[in-house]
Amino acid sequence: LGDLIHVFCLKLGFGASLFVTSALVIMYVEMKKISHARKLFDDMPVRDSVLYTAMFGGYVQQGEAVLGLALFREMMCCRFSLDSVVMVSLVMAC
Repeated sequence: LGDLIHVFCLKLGFGASLFVTSALVIMYVEMKKISHARKLFDDMPVRDSVLYTAMFGGYVQQGEAVLGLALFREMMCCRFSLDSVVMVSLVMAC
């Protein structure tokens, strides 16, 4: 069902929407398809803190703390601000 939702979003022209992509990343994480989530993340030409947080939290949730921390470092290099969601994921990664 998730893949169909993704295709539907693309057909409706939401492929470049950060809001929709963040939701799809979260959906794929919940489906335990972290590689699909990462592909969506990588394919976005512009990323915001919500998208970074979704991917970072996804890695942590799936037990991929090392990948999550690497993404966190990238997020910090891009000078995104920290919020409570990021901090919870960061603590969980440790």
